[in-house]
Amino acid sequence: MLSFHAFPICVVSHYGFEKNSGASPPPSSYLLLQHDFSFTYGQPSVLTAYTPPPHCPSPSSAKIVLEWTATCKGRQFDRIFGVWIGGAEGLYSFTAEPSAAGIIWTVKKDVTRYSSLLSTNQTLAVYLGNLVDSTYIGVYHVNILREFDPFTDDDGNRSASESLRTQLQIAQR
Repeated sequence: MLSFHAFPICVVSHYGFEKNSGASPPPSSYLLLQHDFSFTYGQPSVLTAYTPPPHCPSPSSAKIVLEWTATCKGRQFDRIFGVWIGGAEGLYSFTAEPSAAGIIWTVKKDVTRYSSLLSTNQTLAVYLGNLVDSTYIGVYHVNILREFDPFTDDDGNRSASESLRTQLQIAQR
């Protein structure tokens, strides 16, 4: 039986950010899926409903990044994984090969071009074909986040409107 947890909340971290400091708040994060992939080879994808968070920045004015973070400990080989949003491939890659001591890794992909999909209700499908038996004991523990920064362009630069807002805040001090 497959199990998963979807958390339709928007988490904004404010560490190191003070109001009127001239700095922008960090990107918003939205946990899409948390799942443990054990013996999933040949099984169907894990499906969950995606609902755009109503209190997060508009996807049309933000850089949107899909983040895959996973941990695994024990003997295992690299595996193929994929994330689909409303049937569109959002991310397709391979897992890192863990060691006996364990490994954690993160893959980020700019999915801003899917902003129209991310602004409506969709089905999120995630596949990671993994084998777990007496030899291959590694279970992949996965978190998938959608991050967005309303003030950053595709090159990672602050937008002109954000620069102007920062300048106005500094001038008002």
